[in-house]
Amino acid sequence: MDNSPDYTKYSENELVDVINNMDAARYPERFANAQSELKSRREVKADCEKPALPPIVLTPQEKRRKALVERTSILLISSILISLFIQPMFIPSRWWGEHVLPSTFIVTLLATLALIKELFNRGAYYQLIKRKAPRSYLGLLFFPLLFGGFAWYIIAFLLPVLLHGVADNTRYQKQASYQIVEGRKYCRSRIKVSQLDEFEDTHLCISFNSLRHAKYEQGRAIIRGETSIFGLKVASVQFL
Repeated sequence: MDNSPDYTKYSENELVDVINNMDAARYPERFANAQSELKSRREVKADCEKPALPPIVLTPQEKRRKALVERTSILLISSILISLFIQPMFIPSRWWGEHVLPSTFIVTLLATLALIKELFNRGAYYQLIKRKAPRSYLGLLFFPLLFGGFAWYIIAFLLPVLLHGVADNTRYQKQASYQIVEGRKYCRSRIKVSQLDEFEDTHLCISFNSLRHAKYEQGRAIIRGETSIFGLKVASVQFL
């Protein structure tokens, strides 16, 4: 029976002496235990001696920029959430719709390039990249998608509504064909209107009470509202 001593109680120097003076052929198990304990001690010591990374310290300029980004993000998210539940009866003009995708691409590209420039200015985020933090790489992939989603929604829906509010408006009235279509989560009552070629979309979100006046699944209706170069804001739909 090999009565091997408890090498966990030995110091590092004592373990070195034991290994150097032991007959490995005669006591192979003791020799292996001593080597294993010494290797474990040195690995723990190497981990403890690794230089600590400097803490992330934001400069006053970076703090202001971070606060601005956070407030802007909250404002954008809030505006989108509010617009999902309060859908104005607004149809963007066709020329506006033709420029949505190119404008979204340009805005997303500029925002992504600005972000990359900011990341490599050796700021706080750059320190995260040096640490190889997973969230830093996820951010590089996620931010362009986030910018693209925000840019598309704002350019396609919110911006024309806001511009229509400050532009010159004229009264609009036209008789057109309609068809009741399936509702969505944010709009339970929807109709598709034809013969509105000057506008991008022909789907209208109307109130349930207005839809109750429709006698048929499809028919004719009079569309009334205000129009501008940015689109048509529908005030009422009269079903015939």
